[in-house]
Amino acid sequence: MPAFSERMRNGIELLDGEYIALPEYKSAGAVIAEVSHVLRNSAGGRLFTPVGRLSAFIHSGEIEDLFNPHWSIHLFVRSDVRYQADLKRTDVVANPEKQAGPNRALLQHLQALRDSDCPFVHPELPHAIGDALIKAAWCSEPASVHIYVAREQSFIHFGNVVAEDNA
Repeated sequence: MPAFSERMRNGIELLDGEYIALPEYKSAGAVIAEVSHVLRNSAGGRLFTPVGRLSAFIHSGEIEDLFNPHWSIHLFVRSDVRYQADLKRTDVVANPEKQAGPNRALLQHLQALRDSDCPFVHPELPHAIGDALIKAAWCSEPASVHIYVAREQSFIHFGNVVAEDNA
């Protein structure tokens, strides 16, 4: 995987910089990228909140599929994020009890946000992704964007996945 600084240079800003797609893999027929919400502060700092992953590949459009050949773009949005349009902000509400600790007011806020009708991401993000991938020539028309809400259930490591701290 490319270094973060290289991914930033090659990233695509979405919705006027409110989101960014950071490539992890690109080839002539496939793309894998992390999509993050970008919260900017007055000092020019940026906080990146990963909201999902996208994968795109050329769908062959074989006769039995009844589709023409096209780019198939899949956006897997995290189920534990909530987008607050009025604040242009994304919050993670994975485990409000652990996140809030003894702060009861924060716990109530996080629970209310988790249970609210706030969308996971900006409603225009899927369209912006398709448009931006085509404009950046990561994909081409015809293309379709599919949106999923995803939650990691568990994971299993094979081999030495975690780097040892040599400090």
